[in-house]
Amino acid sequence: MLECLRRGPQSEGYTDLFSLYTSQAYPSGDARYAAFIRANFDRLARELPGLFGAFSPYGLLWPRQAAFEMVLTHLRRPDLGFAWDADETLGWLYQYFNSDAERQAMRASSRARARAAKWPCVTSFLPRAMSSSF
Repeated sequence: MLECLRRGPQSEGYTDLFSLYTSQAYPSGDARYAAFIRANFDRLARELPGLFGAFSPYGLLWPRQAAFEMVLTHLRRPDLGFAWDADETLGWLYQYFNSDAERQAMRASSRARARAAKWPCVTSFLPRAMSSSF
């Protein structure tokens, strides 16, 4: 996937795609960039529908451009650069997708010790690239 967020509307993925589409049928300005990000979320939803599903509660609302830019500014902080280079970053974020109360309720509903056969073969501790080499 080409760069989509790091430089906002100047990101390589966005400029490459919309350099091909100059039709008036596409939105312009901030609405065009929002449509581009949503299209990428749709692509990611195939693998992580809980985080990126277009019809999930998290995908139905779109922030105002100023709020979106503020979030991107925080995500682009230089001291976080190392995290975005790591394969397991998204896995660690996904691990904390459920609230503390939800995690406690899930643990309480199943106090039985999990059998190894029920464990997923790929977790945030074992990136997909490593699991495919075994």
